[in-house]
Amino acid sequence: MTIVVGPNTGNCSTAAGRYQIINTTSAEIAPRYHPNPSQVMFWSSYSFQPEYQDIVVYRWLNDPKVWGTDISKLLR
Repeated sequence: MTIVVGPNTGNCSTAAGRYQIINTTSAEIAPRYHPNPSQVMFWSSYSFQPEYQDIVVYRWLNDPKVWGTDISKLLR
């Protein structure tokens, strides 16, 4: 899908899944937060099943090192 407004106008979105995470972000966070990577030869693959998407996003948002704050505390 082509992006029609904003700084990425004209580019295509790679957003996918429940949380519409783009592929570069997914490639960055999956190795850190995915609970069950599978090894295929020399690389890991990460299931994109909905329950794993939930776990990865939950862990990512709860990592104060990434955000510099406690997001759940801010939301309360």
